[in-house]
Amino acid sequence: MNQMEEMMVKPLKSADVWTVIVIDALDECKDEEPQSAILSVLGRFVEQLPKVKFFITGRPEPRIKDRFRLPLLVDSTDVFVLHDVRPSLINSDIRLFLRHELSEVAQRCQLEGWPSDEHIDLLCRRAGGLFVYVVATVRFLDSRIHLPKRQLEVIVNLPECTAYEGKTRFNPSEDKDDPEVDFMVRSTIGTVVLVVNPLPPPAIAKLVGLDPRGVTRFLTLVQSLLTFDEDSNQPVKPFHKSFPDFITDPSRCTDTRFLISPKILHLELAMNCLRVMNDGLEQNLLSLPDYALNSEVEDLETRIDGRISDGLRYACRSWHSHLTKTQGDVAGVVSRLRVFLEEKFLAWLEVVSVLGVARGAIVGLEQLIGWLQEVSGNGELVDTARDYSHFVVTFFEPISVSATHIYHSALELSPLSSIVRKQYYHQRHSSLPRVIVGTRESWEGGIVIPSKNHCFSYTWAPCGQFIATQSREAMEIRDSLSLELLSTLRPVKPIRHAYMSLLAYSTDGRFIASLCGTSLVIRDIQTGGVAKGSDCGDAENVSLAWSLDGNTIGIVGSEGRWSSTYIAYIYNIASGATHSPGTFESSREPHLWAYGTSFRAMTAELVDQACTINIFEVGTILTKVKSFHIESWKQNNLIQSFSQTTHRISGSDNNLAVMDIRSSRYLLEEKGYFCSHCFSSDGSLLTATEGWRKVRIWKYTSDGYAKWREFPTQGLMDDLRFSPTSSSLLGCAAGILKLWRLDGPPTDPHRDNCERLVIPSRCGGYIVAGYEGDRAITVANLLSHTPPCVIDTGMTIEKFTLTGNILLVLGSEKIGAWRLTGEGVVDGVLPGGRAGRSNSTWIILVQSYSLDLYVQDQTVVIVEGEEVIHAYHIETGGVVKLTQLNPHRRMHRWGSLLSGDVDALCEYGWDTPSEGGGPLSRNTLRKEWMKDLEGNCLLWLPVEWRNPKVISSRSYDSTVVWLKLHRSWGVRTVVIKLS
Repeated sequence: MNQMEEMMVKPLKSADVWTVIVIDALDECKDEEPQSAILSVLGRFVEQLPKVKFFITGRPEPRIKDRFRLPLLVDSTDVFVLHDVRPSLINSDIRLFLRHELSEVAQRCQLEGWPSDEHIDLLCRRAGGLFVYVVATVRFLDSRIHLPKRQLEVIVNLPECTAYEGKTRFNPSEDKDDPEVDFMVRSTIGTVVLVVNPLPPPAIAKLVGLDPRGVTRFLTLVQSLLTFDEDSNQPVKPFHKSFPDFITDPSRCTDTRFLISPKILHLELAMNCLRVMNDGLEQNLLSLPDYALNSEVEDLETRIDGRISDGLRYACRSWHSHLTKTQGDVAGVVSRLRVFLEEKFLAWLEVVSVLGVARGAIVGLEQLIGWLQEVSGNGELVDTARDYSHFVVTFFEPISVSATHIYHSALELSPLSSIVRKQYYHQRHSSLPRVIVGTRESWEGGIVIPSKNHCFSYTWAPCGQFIATQSREAMEIRDSLSLELLSTLRPVKPIRHAYMSLLAYSTDGRFIASLCGTSLVIRDIQTGGVAKGSDCGDAENVSLAWSLDGNTIGIVGSEGRWSSTYIAYIYNIASGATHSPGTFESSREPHLWAYGTSFRAMTAELVDQACTINIFEVGTILTKVKSFHIESWKQNNLIQSFSQTTHRISGSDNNLAVMDIRSSRYLLEEKGYFCSHCFSSDGSLLTATEGWRKVRIWKYTSDGYAKWREFPTQGLMDDLRFSPTSSSLLGCAAGILKLWRLDGPPTDPHRDNCERLVIPSRCGGYIVAGYEGDRAITVANLLSHTPPCVIDTGMTIEKFTLTGNILLVLGSEKIGAWRLTGEGVVDGVLPGGRAGRSNSTWIILVQSYSLDLYVQDQTVVIVEGEEVIHAYHIETGGVVKLTQLNPHRRMHRWGSLLSGDVDALCEYGWDTPSEGGGPLSRNTLRKEWMKDLEGNCLLWLPVEWRNPKVISSRSYDSTVVWLKLHRSWGVRTVVIKLS
């Protein structure tokens, strides 16, 4: 009471009016007996303050009532019982108290119009005349953790419950019985600790699923642990790493209410990210105009800020990072993943496209595939994720530069059997350009690298994350996952013969050596600058390698194109000096590789069927360290590759052979023409090009090399190289790089690279396409938006023709005829788009394989050999006439018979109107995009379609474009309907 005296007695001594002092008897009687405590208080004050009245408040405790009945106090004490006051007076005071106290709460929390009069009335009724209830209610509503609105809803929704009365304390750590508080603490602090990038409070609240104001209020209580400014939208971060370390360590944070289990919380974050994306993503979220590139949208940043919140942005960029760190019951995650993949996937790609982080989509899908295989075991979702990964990698170029062309181009060019096309193709507008002929049937496993320069040499970075390519114009560094161009390094001086260039990465991946002719240049990958340069002799260089310690570069060159003498060079990077340890003889190009601080080289001496393989140490001098003699090498002196880790060689002449040179044991013998051999770094895989259309891969087993994978290819591969981890294969054909991923299931070979038979009708209304030797023909109506119809002809197709709406198909022993209807389907179509037999289809048995098929009016004309013409009625298939022709007059009589009405557009060549006259310029077909005359990007062109020397544009009207793509291995026809 000494402090109370100092605070109250001095100013009250001079008071001229009665002053009231209220003393809570319960508070004053905590440590002493009620009598002594109260008497002590009153006695000292009465002596000094005669004009002071005291109100002693307290509950009707028996011991307190008894003491006030003692002789010392009974005459000066009036007992006032609150319950005896009229309820109207009490309720009026309670209402006044509630309005005053809650108005201050509303002002602090910026709640306008809160609480309502109805809520005040409810709280007055709940009080039942008891101020103690009202005080507890105000404290409950003024929680420093929960928002007042949320607290009031608890009271409103539980009209008869008093469980929350008096429960809330000013210190949130005392809420030991409130699981909601514990959840908020763990979720909010755990999110701050475990997010990939720091987030502001609103984004944290969106991820956690709480009211942003509630999260902000809670964060104000832990400002000693986190950097947090409640008046700004700055990210929240721990002050020091010791706090995350403490709160995630069960041996240090022993209170389980606050202990954060990273794997469990990562599961919650993954769930929350998927929830945010599934709720917030939608097609064309930014309302971008059709055909627009991201860079062409002037207010793109404004649209992003207005439609993509920080929480949604974070979820789109980081959901997969949390997914791969999860532990616990993943059923909920799998359920939300299914919704995401089936409904929101392309909308997600839109967001990563406009944010400029499209590569993150590839990384995310790669991580998702691994997680699904390891954790969920859901094969269906694995197939879907792998299909989507193919989609993003194949069309990374248009996806990364245009969110709208995810639908306009990427989805349109995706294979007909792809999961992504089947799932999302209905979202495309029917007025967008359509590829009628030219779309692949299925993923082939290989991705063409969209290099603008004709590549001649290429190599992998030691980490496998980057690919370097060398052309005459530039060196390009690409990301090996997305194939995104990371940097372009221009040559120091003009390169005349880029096909003679060699590339080699340093072991740390920081530098790359380029050897073009005799000029050696070392480039810094980060800056692109030239670190070193030198001339390395006059030899025609054939091999280049960087030492393991990074101090030297080894080079092997030939004294002449047909010479069997090879010269070794060692280039010292620090000094820039070059010296030659000597020369060696070899019947094949030596194979050079890094070995310790120096190098080793393999040479071959071939005499008839005998072969001697020598291994040289290439250091200060040349030293032969090993020699293997083989008596029965049958490959006619053609050794093509060597595996230094397993001592295996491969070679081919009219067949392929692989041998272990240490035991002279054949590990593979296979007939056929094979070239461009290559072993993986550990020797477990071997690849080679078979002929002009196929890349084969063999895998080593205890019995030797067995067939493992097979990929179609367009043209002869000049070179093949496995990635350092053997997860990918890189090849080059005619200067175009192609990448195959090997970490997925085998891809079934298909005939997308075979030349298609494509026939248009003269009116331009129909396009018919198929493959020779196949059974099915696809019919598309260009005048409608109905999907193409697939006809199962029931025969092996050799040729077909189309005139008007009559389709004739020649098989090995019969001819079939089908009538195309105006709706774009075939008479007799069965469910599922397959055509069946009806009165409008008929079959003619034939014996000759040399037939030409034509239609005139209502007559089908078949020319057999040189002299016989068969004519059949279109409706019935009945014979109209049989004509013998003079071979010398065949063309004249035939032209007269058909009266010029025959459409001669057959698979051997088609006649089209002259070029021009449409909405396209020929120049628009020579680059990455097909553009209209106004410059709008109508359709992205795949890399293999972009060659100004081989693309021709023809159209029947202003809406149909024909691209005839010529390659050294054949012709490919593409038909595009612009609208």
